[in-house]
Amino acid sequence: MNGDDQTQDLLVFDGENDIQADNTNIAARMKDDDLDKIGDWVVRCYDADIKSRTDFDTWRAKWLKAVSGFLEEKNTPWHHAANTTLHFILVACLQFYARAYKALIGKDIVKCYSKDGLQKDKAKRAENYMNWQLRFDMCDFLSDMRRSLVALPLDGTIFKKTYPDYETKQPVSMFLMVDEFVVNYRTRSLNNPRTRKTHILWLEIDLIKDRIENKIFLDAYPNNTLVPEDSKLPGNMPETREMQDRVEGTTEPETEFSDKRNLLEQHVYLDLNYDPKEQKLKKKDGKKRPYIVTVDYTTRKVLRIVSREVWNPDRNRFDVLEYFTPYFFIPNPNSIYAFGFGQLLFSMSEAANTALNQLLDAGHLNNIVAGFINRRAGLRRGDMGFEMGVFKEVDIMAPDIRNAIYQFQFKEPSRVLFQLIGLLFEHVQRVGSTPEALMGKIPPSDTAATSMLAAIEQGLVIYSVLQEGMHDSFRQELEKIFAINHDVLDETVYAMVQDHTSREFQTLQSGKGDFASKIGIIPVSDPNITSRAEKLIKAQTTLAEAKQNPLMTNPRALYPATVNYLGALEAPAEVIDGVTRPDQAQPPPPDLPPEQENAMFLKEQSTPVLPQQNHKKHLENHEGFRLSHHFEQMTPHGKKLHEAHEREHMAHDYLQEEQARKAIVSQMGGA
Repeated sequence: MNGDDQTQDLLVFDGENDIQADNTNIAARMKDDDLDKIGDWVVRCYDADIKSRTDFDTWRAKWLKAVSGFLEEKNTPWHHAANTTLHFILVACLQFYARAYKALIGKDIVKCYSKDGLQKDKAKRAENYMNWQLRFDMCDFLSDMRRSLVALPLDGTIFKKTYPDYETKQPVSMFLMVDEFVVNYRTRSLNNPRTRKTHILWLEIDLIKDRIENKIFLDAYPNNTLVPEDSKLPGNMPETREMQDRVEGTTEPETEFSDKRNLLEQHVYLDLNYDPKEQKLKKKDGKKRPYIVTVDYTTRKVLRIVSREVWNPDRNRFDVLEYFTPYFFIPNPNSIYAFGFGQLLFSMSEAANTALNQLLDAGHLNNIVAGFINRRAGLRRGDMGFEMGVFKEVDIMAPDIRNAIYQFQFKEPSRVLFQLIGLLFEHVQRVGSTPEALMGKIPPSDTAATSMLAAIEQGLVIYSVLQEGMHDSFRQELEKIFAINHDVLDETVYAMVQDHTSREFQTLQSGKGDFASKIGIIPVSDPNITSRAEKLIKAQTTLAEAKQNPLMTNPRALYPATVNYLGALEAPAEVIDGVTRPDQAQPPPPDLPPEQENAMFLKEQSTPVLPQQNHKKHLENHEGFRLSHHFEQMTPHGKKLHEAHEREHMAHDYLQEEQARKAIVSQMGGA
């Protein structure tokens, strides 16, 4: 299946470990009358879901206009009056995006673990592969993550669609805007399998023809009725699309230049009795089951029906596949469509724009010269412009020219409006979680690290809660990608990206076996840490405490604190790997000849004395070195090292003599 198709095939287990795709298009085995009823039902359900969020879409058009700064010609209170926009919402969205992306995507993205403690090698291999896969193999994953984190704070909700692509042998996790994915506004949970979900597809004509030829789609376009149509959003969402086109400077394409048709891919429960195991359509039993139905919106003809049930051997039952993962900004208790900066900041942004434009208009009026001229004053009509250094003659009947001309006197721009804009900006900063410490401003030099950490945490009190929600949604998306890898994994690529010198690679048997139910996956990101500065300060404080606290000043406590600190600094992997674990066996020091030891003393270096050395020979050589001219040229520190080294040899020599004497006495006593 091509990833451009955006229609999914069912995953079913064939045996205990293998997963295969059931490509059966159930619609091909159904009667036309039944298909027409299903197609009409799907479109009517979609229209009802669109109607339920009409007000939401209307407001979205206004938020889009505010965040884009789109300006229309303003003719009130006069022609071409000030019409400037303050980008409060856009700045808040960018601040959120910058912090959220860094919090979710780091040097590593995922961490796999063994649920039973017996699959550590499998978990490590799966972790290595998925970190490589998400960053390099799934080429659109990171770019979609960036786009989704910009759209999320504006709309409040975005969706990711995760499905397998069998041609490229990799999962696809696609970012969907609110325009492209529709559920009823009163829906509260997307995880409920009975929730009706519709993905709007704009599919090219040639791709539809290809699917028809490959029996993926039914041929529902007789007599050459498969023609392009206007690529507008189907249903009742014209305002948002119209505003987006105006902001981007584009217009809807003419029908004759379009090469797409509007299709609806609806995940819905239907009264069909299809058995995925037997791949057989049975007689209806009145029980509704989960299916994916693809319908042409204009003709209401069904193109494809696929079951969403998959056999789970661990639970000995059928589970319902879920392709969509919602990301929420501020959860809405009454709807799946959460709150974003659009709702929170739109009114304040409009108020600030009004105040700013009034200030600009007031300044404009204060700088112009205008007024009234008495028609009966006798002044000659025409150009009466001012010219530097020139006195112009006027023919006037009035005794005083000031009595004939009245100049408007406008007040200076209001200071109250200026202060109001500042007040609104401060409020936007609080709502957008952008205190000075998070905007790159340097704190006073005497600010303690703990005080700075407390200020950052207080400034991010709102964002930290949002981060936990994103972390949980990201985990759900990763779990879907992990499960799909069991089906589409390329074993050759999987083995290639592993470290061939590691122990985990030596135990590799089956790559697909590593993506099993006993392996768990979570994001590497810590939902409790919302910034790199906070992470670094905490790691630094932990390391300092480990060095000073008497209960922690041991290698076993210092090692994890040191590794954590280096990780917070984003040190290279070779530096972190170079930190020696306290439980690792250390190689013995080399047994150097006395001449080489003397050379090391000249360089102010020393080497330990080994018990097995010939201490008398070493002492004779060191004593001769002490009488040479080389010793006289040594630094005081080098001489101290030499003296300490000699005393250590003397101690070992004394112990060897005592051991030999005791051995002789013991032998004589035994005799």
